Amino acid sequence: MPSAIETAVVKGVQYLVFGLLIAFVASRRGWRSHVLVGFAIGAAGAAYVLVRLATGNPSPPPAQAMFVRGVNELVFPIGCALVLWVATRLGSLARGASSK
Repeated sequence: MPSAIETAVVKGVQYLVFGLLIAFVASRRGWRSHVLVGFAIGAAGAAYVLVRLATGNPSPPPAQAMFVRGVNELVFPIGCALVLWVATRLGSLARGASSK
């Protein structure tokens, strides 16, 4: 089983890369680019977590638990990316409305 330190370091690196990629696409692209960044980061994170859970335990967790964990690891960064896109878009709209 991955240790708490290992998990924290991996999540820290994962979300550092996520933040850098979102910052890069935020000013140039639309929601699809945000979703793509979220999907890429989520897929990499899910793959790492599932491999560590399967190989780092004496007996791997049940398939249902692995499936749920994989879906969570994949969907959460996509949701974060969409929330960031919506917040950026609403901020842009608010700035446009306040300048009139």
